[in-house]
Amino acid sequence: MIPAGTPIGIDYHLMVEANGPNGSFVNTQNSSNGWFIVGQMSNDNIAGGVATSPPFAVQMDGDHLQIVARYVLPGGNPSNSSSDLHMMTLWTDPNPIQAGVYKDINVKANVSNSGGGYLQVEIDGKQVVNYQGPLGYGQGTFWNYGVYRSTAPETTAVHYRNLMITIGSSTPVSSRRP
Repeated sequence: MIPAGTPIGIDYHLMVEANGPNGSFVNTQNSSNGWFIVGQMSNDNIAGGVATSPPFAVQMDGDHLQIVARYVLPGGNPSNSSSDLHMMTLWTDPNPIQAGVYKDINVKANVSNSGGGYLQVEIDGKQVVNYQGPLGYGQGTFWNYGVYRSTAPETTAVHYRNLMITIGSSTPVSSRRP
């Protein structure tokens, strides 16, 4: 468990397997009909007393990679049905993800809803998110990677490699290529 307000660096490679025609990746889920998370900073729901969606996540919207973030201000209710919950889509790749090719994902974050919160994301050496503001729900967090998705007709697989998590003041984001 990483305490709220602690700088975090997360660096890893992600690849979706082909599951469609001609080596393509197919995902019928999008933000209006489901969810497909491939990496998430999870909240300490026990400390918060309520089940929550991740403070930030790397996810798929159809066949496009996407970065989303959530927060409540101090004292707010972080449950998904609460009007206190703020959900932000910070970036959606304009290009479909290429199956069989590793993406280098680098994250710098400070999950804090009471000041100093930020989320910076580089993908393949290009900065795609530079958010500063409240992030999370005021509890500790932990990193989860794997496929977390609602029910869908297609089978999918995601590969991960070279995971490195740095906790504390030295959170380097490398620009190395897969």
